[in-house]
Amino acid sequence: MTCEHFQEIILENLDGGAPPAHSDSVIAHLAVCGDCARFDAVQRSLDRSLAEALPVPRLSDQFAPALKKKIRAERLPWLWNSLPDWIHLGSGTLTTLIAAWALPAPFAIGLGLGLTATTWAVQMAVGALLEEADGP
Repeated sequence: MTCEHFQEIILENLDGGAPPAHSDSVIAHLAVCGDCARFDAVQRSLDRSLAEALPVPRLSDQFAPALKKKIRAERLPWLWNSLPDWIHLGSGTLTTLIAAWALPAPFAIGLGLGLTATTWAVQMAVGALLEEADGP
């Protein structure tokens, strides 16, 4: 592993959570690499200074209900995003059933597949329009 990799591990584990998976290798590396040992010391010092200087924010009582409301409001877009898929599935199934009921078997299968391909093309076009409308 490179010093950059060890430094990433050091940064990921500054919060004092669970020991990193590579804790033995990090400790061994810090013992032989002065640059990484200094990096570790500076980061720990900075972390302590920030923890002392910045108060822990207190959330208002309205925060949790407002967050839940916002999450519920964002659940609906998945329906819009999957609408072309449902249209494709429904129209393809309906077309195949009508063709199987109304026409002789070989012709019905061919017609059903052709119309299903057409609905797939429509679905792709609607999906592209929805993506374009959502923007970057």
